[in-house]
Amino acid sequence: MEAQLSGTGETAKFRIMTSNIWGNCGDMAIANRDDNLAVVFKQYMPDVLGLQEVSPKARREPVPLFELLGSYYAEVDVEISPLSNNYTPLLYAKQRLTVLDSGFHRFSGLNDSNSKSVTWAVFECKRSGRRFAVCNVHFYWKSDEAGEEARRSNSRELIGVAEALQQQWPVPVWCIGDFNCRSSSAPVQLLFDNGFADAQSTALVHASDSNAHHPYPEWDEALQVFVNGPAPTGVYAQAIDHIFYRGSEITVLVYETIVCQEALDASDHCPIYADVSFVIGDSRMIINLSK
Repeated sequence: MEAQLSGTGETAKFRIMTSNIWGNCGDMAIANRDDNLAVVFKQYMPDVLGLQEVSPKARREPVPLFELLGSYYAEVDVEISPLSNNYTPLLYAKQRLTVLDSGFHRFSGLNDSNSKSVTWAVFECKRSGRRFAVCNVHFYWKSDEAGEEARRSNSRELIGVAEALQQQWPVPVWCIGDFNCRSSSAPVQLLFDNGFADAQSTALVHASDSNAHHPYPEWDEALQVFVNGPAPTGVYAQAIDHIFYRGSEITVLVYETIVCQEALDASDHCPIYADVSFVIGDSRMIINLSK
């Protein structure tokens, strides 16, 4: 299934992806999981890739994910002092995009290992000159009352980051990541109340209507690899990984949850992506259902 734009208007198309890589894995090995993720990311080739749970352990691997992707992607450089690690890095296709501005915000309150944060960047397309911003997010995770309040606080702080960003850079902003709550939850409703839309619900083509969270893959002791990652059950209404946006002249062409076996064997979260288009002028949408 494919959505395409035609007409006389100028368009700038991008693929935005988010993926929780299960880097906060304690004593568990990473083993083949980075290789599996690299296969997925190189197959789908997002222009912007937001990662969560990029722990110090994940960065210390003999051949870390960043090195596996180094031919195509660069990490957005942000100042995180006094912290020592950015668990929510943004990667971008360095041949297509230029970083104009960037920053980092650590969520206040409950925050395990200082891993719950926002990394943001303003990008410019080298070809079209079109500009947009992306905030890569990981909200607090516990499902108790204190955890729910922490996520509401995370949402309020994210809105503050996005508003300050858009005051300086009047461009569309995308908030992507592991929000640890459903789209119907109070923290996400705060985003909707402040002008954000859900890419999944506005997409012209849904390649899948799937939850992205699933049980962990199994460790094969004999082979020293992770295998048999199960596919997620349930539909998007149960998902905790999201792509939200705020801004005009945006069309979400495709929204997809990636459920190939390489993705399932890499983490307890499937990557999700949105193909988006900024349209200027007279353009018409064609949806090709033959693919």
